[in-house]
Amino acid sequence: MSNTRGEQFANYEDIVYSVSIFSTKYSILLLILRVFCSVKRNVGHWLCQGLIVANAMFYLAFFFVPIFQCSPRTKIWTPEEPGRCLDVDALYLASATFNVVSDIAMLSVPIYLIWNLQMSVQRKIGVSAIFATGALACIASILRLVYRVILTQTDDYSYVKFQGVLWAIAEIACGLLCSCLVVLPRLYQHLASITPHKGDSATLARAMADQNTPEPQSKRDWIQLQDRNDGSLPSPPSEA
Repeated sequence: MSNTRGEQFANYEDIVYSVSIFSTKYSILLLILRVFCSVKRNVGHWLCQGLIVANAMFYLAFFFVPIFQCSPRTKIWTPEEPGRCLDVDALYLASATFNVVSDIAMLSVPIYLIWNLQMSVQRKIGVSAIFATGALACIASILRLVYRVILTQTDDYSYVKFQGVLWAIAEIACGLLCSCLVVLPRLYQHLASITPHKGDSATLARAMADQNTPEPQSKRDWIQLQDRNDGSLPSPPSEA
């Protein structure tokens, strides 16, 4: 891939990143609100609402930075073209730093809420371990910040830039994984409830056979009909 094509790709990634990472974080925060704050507005509710607002404002602003960083836009991937560009290095460092801070905050909120619930310590550890998978996203965002810092000091711009892109993709993937792992226990319970065990196969076969076998009729079926003439009801004859 040529440098021009690489710079184009990197610019498109910066634009899509803001939308993707906000959508991922927004879904996780809504999940936390639904799980922990659906009954009353506690501390976790306001923390999640504050994180939603902060992330929305921040990523909305940074969505436009890679779009309008140069005039004309083609100067982004062809630096020799006449025009002017903003100095976006400091802005991208601020974006990566905010990303790390918000990831750590989002990881801390559910852990704090879990350990304030009335449940056994063993269960708290198990539920915390599910949400702790979000630490993978934190690690990816920290490494992305590291490559952003290196990017301002290196001559091998293309290589370092694409390393940061790879960690950005990894961060989004880890965030999606974390949000899905929370509901996996419920999915497992549902599948276990509709899947018969090996020991129940004979019972299931008998139940299906009984269901398909018609019920035996009684020796004589009597339907009492009212006599139209005298209105009396005839009684069934006695058995021989």
